[in-house]
Amino acid sequence: MRLSGDAALIYRKTFETLSRAIEFDEARKELQSYRPVSNLEEILERQNEIRKKMEISRKLHPHEIKKLRPLKIGKSFFEDRVYLASDEEDYESAVRLGVCEVIRDEARTANFPVILNDFVNRIDLKSFAPELIVESIIENFESFRTFAEIEARISENTHYKKLIPEIEELTKLYSRLNEIESIRSRIRDMEMEINREIEERLAEIKVTIPASELLRILREGRLSEEIEEEIERVVSRYEKEFESMGIMESLFSRTFPVRVDEEGVERAVSRVKEKITLDYYLKCLRIAEKIDMEYINEKIEFYRAMRLYKLFDSSGYTMPEFGDGFTIINGRNLFIEDPQPVSYCIGRNSLFPYRESIILLTGANSGGKTSLLDLICQAAVLAHSGLPVNAEKAEVPLYDEIFYFKRKKSSYGSGAFEKAVKSLVRAVSGDGKKLILIDEFEAITEPGAGAKILSTILKIAHEKGHHLVLVTHLGEEFRGLEFIRIDGIEAKGLDENFRLIVDRQPVFNRIGRSTPELIVERLMEKSRGEEREILKRVLDEMGQ
Repeated sequence: MRLSGDAALIYRKTFETLSRAIEFDEARKELQSYRPVSNLEEILERQNEIRKKMEISRKLHPHEIKKLRPLKIGKSFFEDRVYLASDEEDYESAVRLGVCEVIRDEARTANFPVILNDFVNRIDLKSFAPELIVESIIENFESFRTFAEIEARISENTHYKKLIPEIEELTKLYSRLNEIESIRSRIRDMEMEINREIEERLAEIKVTIPASELLRILREGRLSEEIEEEIERVVSRYEKEFESMGIMESLFSRTFPVRVDEEGVERAVSRVKEKITLDYYLKCLRIAEKIDMEYINEKIEFYRAMRLYKLFDSSGYTMPEFGDGFTIINGRNLFIEDPQPVSYCIGRNSLFPYRESIILLTGANSGGKTSLLDLICQAAVLAHSGLPVNAEKAEVPLYDEIFYFKRKKSSYGSGAFEKAVKSLVRAVSGDGKKLILIDEFEAITEPGAGAKILSTILKIAHEKGHHLVLVTHLGEEFRGLEFIRIDGIEAKGLDENFRLIVDRQPVFNRIGRSTPELIVERLMEKSRGEEREILKRVLDEMGQ
């Protein structure tokens, strides 16, 4: 489909307006995949596909969609594992993976807690570093849980929902593994806490042991039985904190002041870390085998894209029918905040008793004539994209081209006139059915010349079977053309500040009153005597 003149601008602005109404890039990308076409079969296929997606969107709650986030696999080099390559090809493949040490010398495997060859026979991320896959889920668990629940409800795929308990259990092991890294600093903090507590107890013991005796005992490195018992009691209580991690060794001396057993701590931490690391790796390996990250992210992207169809399903849009004429019932201009709904028709249709395909739209300035042209163009563009249109009901013919001539405020003079005439001639030239929208062409030339040019354009458009809507203030000049319909947007009058009071719904087969006529009427109502009589005569002449 060709979008000529300002029709391409309306198309871009329409899609930009819709994009702002949806939160997710996936939905915006989905919207941008639609382009206006003139192939009815393709449009109907799109409509059927969109109806299915709108049905899916009804099963999605907005708060669910917001929770969905793509799962991103991080990068890490695991120093706790090694892969023994059997040949050069294996070696290069494993090195390219870049997640662990790769060797050819079997003797060096003794330095690593995890020897991958004992557990896997493939060189891939799932086998070498399944933790990266599982942790991408653990760190975005709310998103994964939401995805699993949606997948079970909409696609009847319960596979990932069944994995939730396993991953929740693994989360505890993941936390323990992270806690191990903080054991050393925690033990050093404990050393200060233990000694402070023992000092407080020694202050109490001084009551039963003479001060001179206590000093001598401490100076000689000897401890009384009572002091030894107190140190053992305090230290043992602190060491119990690590029993849940599997550390049963003594971590502190039993002398005063108490000191950290650095070698004992390193042995205990290394032993427990190796055990938990292997346990964690094996459990991640089992879960990672059940996870298809590409599938999950594709479905998350799909469900986030459904926000577009939720917009169409719940915000006053309808899927148009294709027929002979253009009709919208309670259409809403997307460029206006809280617009007045408007119903309109062009050509033969099933909803209005009007058949004219060439229409003049008249009325006061700022009454909504240009807004109606924008609305017609919006609906036509959306319909030819296969999308629902911004109305309660709509019928649209299949157009080969949409042409929109919009007068530029700064476009005056012979150059602008020449360019405008060329545009109109091109609009009615060639084959195919066209929707032609013209906004105040006469404003760039003399009214008489403008009327003659437009009369010819209207006749040619009628002869070729095009649909044309012309916004003009020259309604009377075209009354002799029997094939046209003249509609008017009626201004009810002016308020105290001479602002228009407008009903933006066009009245069919009636010329709309111009702004000067309304101003003269307003002045007449406020005048008296001879001035009122003069204004009345002026108003009568304008109305003839």
